[in-house]
Amino acid sequence: MYGKWHYWASDHAMQGPFSAQMNECILREYSIDWMVTKISGHAGGFEEKVEAAKKAGVGICAILPPSENVCQTEISGDERKSSMYICENVYDTAKKLESLLKEDILSQRRRKIILSGIGMGSTDGMTREAYYAFEDAEVIFGAERMLENLPGKGVKVPYYRADDIISYLIEHPQYTKIAAAFSGDSGFYSGAQSMKKALDEANEKGILKSETTILPGISSVSALAAHFGVSWNDAVLASIHGRRTNVVNLVRKNTKVFLLLSGKNDFEMLVNKFREAGINNVKISAGYRLSYPDERLFTFYLDEFETKLFDLPEGVYTCLIENEDCEKQILTPGMDDEIFSRTKVPMTKNEVRVLSISRLELTKKAVVYDVGSGTGSVSAECARLSPDIVVFAIEQKEEAANLTKENAVRLGLSDQIMVINKKAPEGFEELPTPTHVFIGGSSGALSDILSAIQKKLIVKENTKGVRVVINAVSLETIAQITKLIQTYPVKHVQLTQIQASRAHKLGSYNLMQAQNPVLIASFNLLPDDKMEADE
Repeated sequence: MYGKWHYWASDHAMQGPFSAQMNECILREYSIDWMVTKISGHAGGFEEKVEAAKKAGVGICAILPPSENVCQTEISGDERKSSMYICENVYDTAKKLESLLKEDILSQRRRKIILSGIGMGSTDGMTREAYYAFEDAEVIFGAERMLENLPGKGVKVPYYRADDIISYLIEHPQYTKIAAAFSGDSGFYSGAQSMKKALDEANEKGILKSETTILPGISSVSALAAHFGVSWNDAVLASIHGRRTNVVNLVRKNTKVFLLLSGKNDFEMLVNKFREAGINNVKISAGYRLSYPDERLFTFYLDEFETKLFDLPEGVYTCLIENEDCEKQILTPGMDDEIFSRTKVPMTKNEVRVLSISRLELTKKAVVYDVGSGTGSVSAECARLSPDIVVFAIEQKEEAANLTKENAVRLGLSDQIMVINKKAPEGFEELPTPTHVFIGGSSGALSDILSAIQKKLIVKENTKGVRVVINAVSLETIAQITKLIQTYPVKHVQLTQIQASRAHKLGSYNLMQAQNPVLIASFNLLPDDKMEADE
C-alpha cells in the first residue's frame, strides 16, 4: 500500500499519492510537526511529500524500503540538508522520534504474540491461519527441528523456554509481530499453556506489553487415529513424554489408550510392565515422524515385540494401545485381602481400609503419604482410585518395604507408588508437600511425624491444611492421639472405633470371629497460624 503516511501525536492516514499542494494543505491544517513516510519513489509521491514538508516547515522521518536498490537521486543533495532523517525500519523511526520529541513512544506499543500448534511438522499439515501467522511474524521461536520447515522471512530463534523468549523480547523491542511454534495441537500436552501463563505474568509485572493469541494445530493423536482408521473420542489420552503416568492402570481399565512416548526405549519399558501385571492380550499401533518423508507406521502384539521392533530409530512416538479384555473399573475401595502378598508383615484389613480411605477424602492429583505402609495395601487402594494420585509409601522395615514394592508391581501400580525405606519422618524433606496422610504405624514417633508434616505446609496455599487419618490399636497410641489433637491446630476431627467380625467355616458351621478393635482418627492438620475452633 503506497502513499500511506502517518502524523505523530494526531495520527492520520490517507490513500495517495497526492500533489505537493494537497500534502502541504493537510500538513498546515493539522499543525503537523513530523511526517513519517516510506521512501516510495516517484510512484508513491515521495518527491511531493518532501516538497510539501519543506514549504510547511515539517520534519521528515523517511523509512528505507526492504530492497537495497534505493533511488539515490531522491534522497540526495538539498534533501539531506533539510530536516529529514533516513531510518532503516519502523523501530528506528520510533527511536528517532523519541529522541526528537522527548517522549516515550515504544513503551506505548502493544506487541502481538501468537502461540501456534503446527501439527505434525510439515507445512501440508499446518492450518492456513497458522501458516499466515508465521509468514507475517517478524521473529519466530521454536525448537530447531520445527523452525526448519516454517514459512516466513522473520528472524528464527531456536528458543522454546519461556524465560529465554521473554528475555529475548526485552532485549529486542523492535519486534512487534511475534510467533512461537509448538508441535501438534496447542492444547494437547503442549508448552503453549505454560508459555501463555509466563507471558501473562510478564505483562502483569510490566515487563512486557503484549497480547497473546493461541492457535490450534492437528494433534498427533488425531493424525494417528486417522492413519489407522479408528475413533479417538472414546479413548483415554495420556503421555509419558517428560512426565510420569501409570499406563498399566489406564490400559487395564480402558479399551483404547492413546499415548505419547519419549523415545523407542519406552516400548520395551511398557511391554515389560504389561507382562509383569499379567496384561498380555494388547495390540499396540504406533507412528514415528508423522507427515515427514521418513514417516513410519507399525502394529504389534506383545509376543511380537522382540522380533518386530529391534531396529526402531530414536525419536518421539505416538501410539494407540488397545485392550479388548479390559476390566470394568471399580469406583470404590475395598480390594480383597487375598489379592496382596503378605508373608508375616502386618496388613490393614479390608473393613478398616474401606473406612480409613473414605475418611481420607481423596481428590484427583492427590499426593499421599502412607506412613508405615506394611504390605502396601492402603497405598494400592489409594493409587487404584485414580491414575493421577501419587503415593509415597514410607516403611522402615526392609522386608515390608520390599513387599510394598512387590504388590505395587503385581497390581500394575508401580508408576504411582514410590517406596521410601526409612523411619518416618526421615526423608520427608525430600518429598513434595502432601495433600493426604495415612498413618498405619508410627513406631512411637507420632508427634514428630505430625510436626514434620506441618512444617511442609505453606500457609497461603494450605488454608484447609492436609487431611490426616491415623489407625490405632494400642491404648497408648489412642491416648497419644487424643492429646495431640488438643496440641496441634486441627479441624473436622472424627474419632471412630471399628470392630469387624468375619464368618469362618468350622465343620458344617459358620462361626463369627472377631478382629481387633481399631480406632480411626481423622482431621485436617493446619499450618501454625491457622489455629481455628473445630467445626
